[in-house]
Amino acid sequence: MAKILIIYHSQSGNTEMLAKSVSKGVDDTYNAHAVCKLAAHTTALDMKDCDAIVICSPEYFGYMAGAIKDLFDRTYEELKD
Repeated sequence: MAKILIIYHSQSGNTEMLAKSVSKGVDDTYNAHAVCKLAAHTTALDMKDCDAIVICSPEYFGYMAGAIKDLFDRTYEELKD
């Protein structure tokens, strides 16, 4: 069974609802298991240990949430290869 990692950041709760809806859709529709994690709690190991990644972020003046950018900055060196 495929493991889908859904990474999100949400201040108001709307993006969290989106991530959970995606998770439910994956679990109900595909032969896969979805796991939702806050961007602040996600590690490079989490990202290595999955078959696909979905990233949910609010949009701030055309840019992603700072927590998502922080995730990319923290995990880049370990995952770049």
